[in-house]
Amino acid sequence: MQLKNELFHIDGIRLDVAYCLDDNFLQQLRSFTESLPGEKLVLIGEILFGDYNTKVNDKMLHSCTNYECYKGLWSSCNDNNLFEIAYAFNRQQGVAENHNNQIGIYAGKSLFSFVDNHDVSRLASTVTKKEYLAIIYGMLFSMHGTPCLYYGSEWGILGDKKGGDHGLRPCLSHPEWNELTDFIAKLSYLHSVKKALYEGTYTQLMITNSQLIFMRKIGNEKPIVVAINISDSEYWAVPNNSAYGAFSGLSGNWKNLITGEIESLSGSLCLASKSILFIEEQ
Repeated sequence: MQLKNELFHIDGIRLDVAYCLDDNFLQQLRSFTESLPGEKLVLIGEILFGDYNTKVNDKMLHSCTNYECYKGLWSSCNDNNLFEIAYAFNRQQGVAENHNNQIGIYAGKSLFSFVDNHDVSRLASTVTKKEYLAIIYGMLFSMHGTPCLYYGSEWGILGDKKGGDHGLRPCLSHPEWNELTDFIAKLSYLHSVKKALYEGTYTQLMITNSQLIFMRKIGNEKPIVVAINISDSEYWAVPNNSAYGAFSGLSGNWKNLITGEIESLSGSLCLASKSILFIEEQ
């Protein structure tokens, strides 16, 4: 097939098995792409393990696949152990108690985060309870970095890796827009207008097996608090209780960024069963 008078624009390149690529090659590739005219070409590498800093830096890749958090996002729900994903969030982007001293090992980097892709089972086939889907996507869009959606998973389609490539990469004839899709669309919009969600500091406020509350904040903007409850029951996060870690309560008016409703808080925070809450101080 011959193409004529066509203009093709490439924003970035994904390098497969980037952990196997020679460092000198990556440095030359980065140097070459930065010498090209026009907008910067983003280099994203597939990295499964190890210290991402060895490949993601000012001389090589701009970003890489965040496999470290991929597993924790869903298994922390399946195993009723939010400590797993909370540990990863803190390790990658956590801050000291003064909320200003960034201590995460990937501070300043925007990792390519995901809940499934063409190499692993679909999220809907991985979770043990369908109610976890919205919670996990909520965590994906509130963690540091760039969220990535695998086609069809925004509809909650199934796909088990045991079935091979055919099961993971089906040909979809038409959209299956549903409640999950609506929620992800809201998350996507929220992520695009709230810079704190992808570049702000990350501070853990409370952690139990079934509940996680953290804050995202950037500059002088109002903080955003994300609160997760994966239990089957309603949960009240009460301040000044040693079991709740550093949670000191929330007071004043807070806006639900998904529904637009404003609630006045006096310290405690009520979390519905199997829910994720995005609220912003007013």
